[in-house]
Amino acid sequence: MENPVSRKWWDPLTLRDGIWYRWFLLGAEVLVCRKKNHWHGLCKDRYWRDRTGECTGPEEAESCSRGTVLFSSGPEDPSAALRPLLPVKPFLLTFSWGLRLSPETELALDLELPFLLRLSTVKDRQAGEPVFTFKPFVVNETWYGDTAMEGLLCLSLNPDRPLDGPVEDAPENPRQTLRCRALLRNRAKTTVSLDRLPLLADQFSIYENHGELVTDTPVFDIFGSGEFRMNFASPDHTGLLVPGSKNGVGEMLIYHGTRIIKDITRH
Repeated sequence: MENPVSRKWWDPLTLRDGIWYRWFLLGAEVLVCRKKNHWHGLCKDRYWRDRTGECTGPEEAESCSRGTVLFSSGPEDPSAALRPLLPVKPFLLTFSWGLRLSPETELALDLELPFLLRLSTVKDRQAGEPVFTFKPFVVNETWYGDTAMEGLLCLSLNPDRPLDGPVEDAPENPRQTLRCRALLRNRAKTTVSLDRLPLLADQFSIYENHGELVTDTPVFDIFGSGEFRMNFASPDHTGLLVPGSKNGVGEMLIYHGTRIIKDITRH
């Protein structure tokens, strides 16, 4: 077993045949065992609102029968890695503390994003054939739209209050979770009040930067309380870990009310 102190939880590892390995992820747990070409997986999920602790592992463990159990017949490759993924369903950022942007100002938000997990075999440190996809966190859902018929089901996310100080100052991320820095720019000549903002994150790439995980940076240009444009950019000086789809749907879209539905679904 590799030194658990020096490795990060998303690093590749060599799985010994018949041995269980356990990851601890903010209170959720994932266990994996390979027996030749037979793979066994176990996920003990956690409500996102109840997350606690850090992301650590893997470590050798005893088998456990509680949780969602998965089975797969796959490759006999002994090397694998557990990597984070972002859900296809959009997040809906809800600013319960109230958000007001003065004219032509910029605000930075540091978000901790719920993520999925994919276990894949690894060759030359590159992810190969997928074995399992885990859902370690349960996230409440909420509706975004003008009516009950016109809208979109989203994952509810309640950000912390905005950062104080310059946007260049980023907090440390000792929990080794997935951090997303969002920029909100008021392009209007008047103060804008926002209570909710949808975030399409499934196209974002994920990077390893100085021992932490970060996503692409979403940039919201806000033209009024109900009209905005979202773009995203790659952070500087980072190493690509999980490439995003980059299919162009979310690169430059204008939203106004339920027009988000047409933009996301191309209808």
